[in-house]
Amino acid sequence: NGIYKALKSDGRFLMDYLNRDFIVDNLVPENEVVKDEYTTVNKRWITDDGKRVEKKTVVIMKDGEEHIFEESVRMFSDNEMKLMFEAAGFKNVSIYGTLEGDSLSTGCSRMIITAQK
Repeated sequence: NGIYKALKSDGRFLMDYLNRDFIVDNLVPENEVVKDEYTTVNKRWITDDGKRVEKKTVVIMKDGEEHIFEESVRMFSDNEMKLMFEAAGFKNVSIYGTLEGDSLSTGCSRMIITAQK
């Protein structure tokens, strides 16, 4: 709604968002990256309701000190996104799988949305 209000008449909006279906099919539950000064351990999961992807990152410094970061991102289907954009007043809502305009599929990591006020 805020974006719609901020746009000039006939203004256009482009949004690059994650593709829910790709995340569900390709989620890497855990990985570890070892560097000279620290090790990073990432754990990822999808919430029981299937609406969020969450991540916990633990950075372990060489001296044993740990830093913990948590992330939670709401995932939307392409249909949910289209309905939200249209409810805000946007017209000509189009959804793609790439910035080149390819169709959205489960093989696309991104959901590209264009809309016009």
